[in-house]
Amino acid sequence: MNAVSVGVDPSVKTIPLSDLETLAAGLFALVVATAIARSVPFLERLNVPIAVVGGVLVAVVAALLYQFGGLSFQFATRPTDFFLLVFFTTVGLSAKLSALKSGGRPLVIVCVVTVLGHRR
Repeated sequence: MNAVSVGVDPSVKTIPLSDLETLAAGLFALVVATAIARSVPFLERLNVPIAVVGGVLVAVVAALLYQFGGLSFQFATRPTDFFLLVFFTTVGLSAKLSALKSGGRPLVIVCVVTVLGHRR
């Protein structure tokens, strides 16, 4: 299994997660994050994507389990490229046109430089 270990302390128990278990943990985090985002109005006002809420949730839970429970996790990394593509696509699709318009000329310049810089 291709995995990244969070814990380095020998007294910490490391739990390896398979590809399927990593996917299940991510989906569970997204379901919980959706509930959180819907119940916390300022997250919507700030345009915080649900995937970001879920990522922060997993990071906080993992840190607490490491610090107070002596547990760390090895998340599978094999499907990383696919899920990074999905993540950034959903972030882009969740952008509101009104928010993009309010960016004005500086945002257009950044977009043009990004596209032209990518072609090199």
